[in-house]
Amino acid sequence: MLRVNKILKIDSFLITCEFNNGLVRTIDVGPIIKNRSNLKGIDELKNPETFSKANIGIFGEIVWDKIITTTYNGQKSVWDNDLSPEFIFENSM
Repeated sequence: MLRVNKILKIDSFLITCEFNNGLVRTIDVGPIIKNRSNLKGIDELKNPETFSKANIGIFGEIVWDKIITTTYNGQKSVWDNDLSPEFIFENSM
């Protein structure tokens, strides 16, 4: 199972991470933020301070805690935003 073991560097919208297979890859998250603009709260990742708070989740994914908000039947919920390790690996260089 592919996992991000360590975030090595966060610079602008670029995240460099080491995977459990030993490879180091860098993903540009800027286009992903743009493509997910329909998610309320995703624009928070445009803030460098918020973006830099990326961490590794329990499944080896990259996670930003509690930045997506949704409302359903008048009930507001706050969610994490994450990128799976497989997505990161396939969309990085």
